[in-house]
Amino acid sequence: MFANANEHNRQILIGEILKTNRIVELLLDNYGNFVLQKSMSCCNRIQYNYFIKVVGNNLPKLKQLSFGPKLFNKMNTAFPELAGCVKKKKNDRLE
Repeated sequence: MFANANEHNRQILIGEILKTNRIVELLLDNYGNFVLQKSMSCCNRIQYNYFIKVVGNNLPKLKQLSFGPKLFNKMNTAFPELAGCVKKKKNDRLE
């Protein structure tokens, strides 16, 4: 969806995601998180900073999920700005 949209439509789609108060729900949902990651990879700098703030503030909630550690690693790799938000323990569990 994002990859095939032109820049204008992509920004509209991402703007709609950002307007919702359900970003945390998307973050914590296996499929919704995929949409967030794709959105973050093609948004403008202002949108990206907002995503980093919201996602960074909610990374600790990932430890409650079965896919949490894997997702944490993936998001940290794709978006290094999140690295300082939550630290991992040696046994790969989230703090």
